[in-house]
Amino acid sequence: MRLKRQPKRSTLSRAAQSTRSVATDNPKRTGAIAAGLASVGAAFAVLRDRGRRRKVRDLTAGKALGATAGIRHAHRDYDDVTLAQRVESEVLGKHGAPKGSISVNAQFGVVELRGQVETADEIEALGKAAAKVAGVKDVHNLLHTPGTPAGHSPPSDPAEVRARAEEEHARFEREHESS
Repeated sequence: MRLKRQPKRSTLSRAAQSTRSVATDNPKRTGAIAAGLASVGAAFAVLRDRGRRRKVRDLTAGKALGATAGIRHAHRDYDDVTLAQRVESEVLGKHGAPKGSISVNAQFGVVELRGQVETADEIEALGKAAAKVAGVKDVHNLLHTPGTPAGHSPPSDPAEVRARAEEEHARFEREHESS
């Protein structure tokens, strides 16, 4: 007589069977497993909530910083190189002006725009946009259209140049005396 073969149980079902018997055989162990699962679930919920709160906090903080950026940076003094680079990136980058045909120089917060553009409207728009950049005290717009002569910088009064140099020297001293 031939014995009937029992179907093989999968490893997973055997593991579940052994776990079930261990858990149900000992009520203390069952309670400990349940408590452990509950604490893992609670920890997951808390951490997920904390992540959401962090995202909301970061978003609102970013919007607030962006909204006040103009006020916070309005009276900032930049060195001449940084100021010229800011004008180039903020003005020439946004208005689609040909960067290769316009040069930007800055000295003591006074920005000079030199070069050739296509229309007189562009000259005016670029000059106004440069004046709005934080740190710009004045703009000498020396841009010109094709066929018109290039402008020249206004002559500087020696007393004004001396006053600006003394102001720059005093600022330099203040910055380096705290170091």
